[in-house]
Amino acid sequence: MLIGIILVRMRPPMSWTQTQFLFSYENGFQRRGLLGEILRWIFPNGMTEADTYRVAALLTVISGIILFVFMFNTLREGQNSGILLVLFSSSVGFATFIGNTGNLDALLIITVVAALFLTKQGVLGVITASMFLAAAALIHENVLPYFALLLGFDIWIRYKLHKGRIFLAFLPLLIVGLAASTVIFNGTHQFVMLDILLETAQTRSIDFDIRPDTFEPVVTFPPDMPGRLEAVWGSSFYLFRLIAFGLTGFLLLGVMLALIVFASSHRPFGDKLFLCLAAIAPISLCVIAFDVSRFVSIALINTYLIIAILSRADEEFRVAMERILSPSVVVILLLLHGQVMLRDLNNDPGFSGGFPGAILNQLNWKTSQL
Repeated sequence: MLIGIILVRMRPPMSWTQTQFLFSYENGFQRRGLLGEILRWIFPNGMTEADTYRVAALLTVISGIILFVFMFNTLREGQNSGILLVLFSSSVGFATFIGNTGNLDALLIITVVAALFLTKQGVLGVITASMFLAAAALIHENVLPYFALLLGFDIWIRYKLHKGRIFLAFLPLLIVGLAASTVIFNGTHQFVMLDILLETAQTRSIDFDIRPDTFEPVVTFPPDMPGRLEAVWGSSFYLFRLIAFGLTGFLLLGVMLALIVFASSHRPFGDKLFLCLAAIAPISLCVIAFDVSRFVSIALINTYLIIAILSRADEEFRVAMERILSPSVVVILLLLHGQVMLRDLNNDPGFSGGFPGAILNQLNWKTSQL
């Protein structure tokens, strides 16, 4: 199943992703620059388009395998482990993540898996795990809404009887929040640097054109000079993405969270609230960015990570989840996974082959007859 998803959903990376590979610290410290700085050491003479393809494919394949192996090792003791792995590897969230070939989220996934893998003994262990995510802020500041609460939930579950449980559980949010804020504050360039950044990136691009608006999030624009991305907010296609993909994503999230909450009926209300917040936290980025499907996909992946977290710490939850995943429920989930296709970041229109993207195809040919 994993190999099938990779073969079907991986496509050439979009120009935004290729351009981000060219970010570096050559012109000073910069947000989202760590990977590009490492690639500058590996490709000192610049990158060809073929180089970007290889890097993108490698990042996505490695992160996908690491995520799958973590789920396998965590869930293998349960009777329904095979069913959960099939559901995860065929899930809309995982498929969309793989489809966002080469996106920096791949490295963030690797860091959160490493943080969840650690035993986290005592305050030092919690700080060490949190520092994995704090370091990931150098790759992309989205690590804060993506996974800080998720790591906190893992610590909350592990330290059930610890009197400093609340402090330990929110320590990742504090540490990662401080790291992300520092990176954003110190890594955002003044507007006068924009032309220099574009010129530097173009010299590193050997045979492909860079995408200039990729630099807009790392540059402070004057109030009277909005960037190109500002126009996206009012576009009809963005409104379609926000409504169609957002509502579809919330439907899928609602189904997954309902199953988890039902299996957690024996746990306190605070645990259920915490896990719901940890799952949906990535959706909060929709108020400042446009990649609706991308944020939904990470939230959906979080639901499976929450199942893994609870399964290894709570035998009663694991048994309840096995009971809830009846044949009819599994069939419904598989049908949803097979029919729903969120928009990948790449430029391929394959997302329109499934719901809700298929709505666009239906509207196009039907309205053309009016």
